[in-house]
Amino acid sequence: MLTYTSLYIHLLDQFLWGLLDKDEVMNAAEKLLSDIAGEYDTESIALNEVSVEAMMKAWSELFVNIIADNIQRN
Repeated sequence: MLTYTSLYIHLLDQFLWGLLDKDEVMNAAEKLLSDIAGEYDTESIALNEVSVEAMMKAWSELFVNIIADNIQRN
């Protein structure tokens, strides 16, 4: 998860620095969220907008889902 977290945060950083636009960040972030959900066999989270709040909310929800699903399986 550390590698994925770093990639996700770096996307947000690059948006805030003006290096990537909203569409680029949205596409990459949604792909990351979907790929991570698939790897951890949990439901993916939709990203509603590109903002610090929205991106952190989506990441937090995905992380909690991964943990909850793992607890249920064990």
